[in-house]
Amino acid sequence: MLLAKELALSVEQPAEREFQFGEGEQRLTDWIAECGFFSYIITPEPHALEKFLIQSLAPPLNITNRRTDDQARQIQKRLLDFRGVEMRGQFVVPKPKIAA
Repeated sequence: MLLAKELALSVEQPAEREFQFGEGEQRLTDWIAECGFFSYIITPEPHALEKFLIQSLAPPLNITNRRTDDQARQIQKRLLDFRGVEMRGQFVVPKPKIAA
């Protein structure tokens, strides 16, 4: 995970299934405030532009529009593993439990 060591982050997933970074959440928020930036452009086709930019620039945290990219598939598999689910065709299903 990017910045994990630098900011001492650990990933947590509470019951509401929203990822959080535990005690590192505030450090991440502070880092984003210091180093992040925001810009926008007005366009008649925002979804087409978003898809083009994601496919062209391949940002590491957006895997939705990068399904054919090896890195995106690896990230998606890790997320599914973390959640205890897997893909079957187009469906996300619970992983079978293995008896101990």
